[in-house]
Amino acid sequence: MVEMAIADFFHCENIPDAVVESPRFKRLISVCRLLGDKFVPPNAHKIGGSLLDLNFKVTYERNKEELLKEAGTFGLAFMGDGATIHRMPLMNILAMSGTTSPVTVGIMDCTTHMAEGGKKDAAYISGIFDEKVMEYDPKMSLTDLFFFDGASNVQKAGQVLMAKFPRTFCFHGGEHVVSLFFTDIARIAPVRVCYILSSIFNYNHYSHVPSLSTAFDSKNVQVVQCLQFGRQPRYLCSIHGPVVYGQ
Repeated sequence: MVEMAIADFFHCENIPDAVVESPRFKRLISVCRLLGDKFVPPNAHKIGGSLLDLNFKVTYERNKEELLKEAGTFGLAFMGDGATIHRMPLMNILAMSGTTSPVTVGIMDCTTHMAEGGKKDAAYISGIFDEKVMEYDPKMSLTDLFFFDGASNVQKAGQVLMAKFPRTFCFHGGEHVVSLFFTDIARIAPVRVCYILSSIFNYNHYSHVPSLSTAFDSKNVQVVQCLQFGRQPRYLCSIHGPVVYGQ
C-alpha cells in the first residue's frame, strides 16, 4: 500500500524514478514514521518562503563550516565567473579547500548595478570578491588562490585582489576555456554528426556488427574509429578531409 502510494506520487507528478534512491528521500520516509495524524503538510507558500530561507541558511552555514575546517592547513581558493541567465547579469563565487570540493558561496545579482550604468569591470568584481573573502577570512591569513577565466575584466579583478591580499596568487582557470573550446567544436557539422551517431551506436558492440561496416566506405573509416571511443572529444579531432555520410 505504501509502495503503491509512493509510486503513484512519482508517476503522477512526473518525478524521475532515480529520486527514490536519494538519501534525502530515504530520510523523509524515516522522519515520516514519527508523525501523528495531526500533522499538516506545509503549503506551497511556506515551502517556497520561510522553509526555503531556513534550508538555505542551514546549508550555507554547514558548507562554511566544512570549508573552514582544514583551511588553516590547506588554505582557501576562490573561483569566479560571470553569467547572464534570462537577461539577468550574475557573478558566481565558489570556494574550496584541500579537503573540500568547490562550494557555491555566492551568486550576486548585478542587475541594479548595470541598470544604473555600471559595468562588470575590475573594480566592481574585485569589490564583490573582497566582501565575500573577508566573510570567510577576516584576518586575511587563509586565502591563497583566485581563479578566473581569460576575460580581461576578471583577470584585472584578480590583480586588484592580489594587491589587497598580498599572500595570494591569481591563476587562469584553463578548464573553463577548454570547455568553451569543445563547445565550439561540437557545433561544427561533421563533429555534431559524430556525436549523434555516437549516441545511437554507443549501446551496441558496433565493431562486431557487419551491417555497420558496410554503411561507411573507406573515406569514413576514421569516423567509425572515433565512434568506437564513445564521446571522447580528443579522438574526434583526429578526423581529416571531407566525410560523406549515409553512403
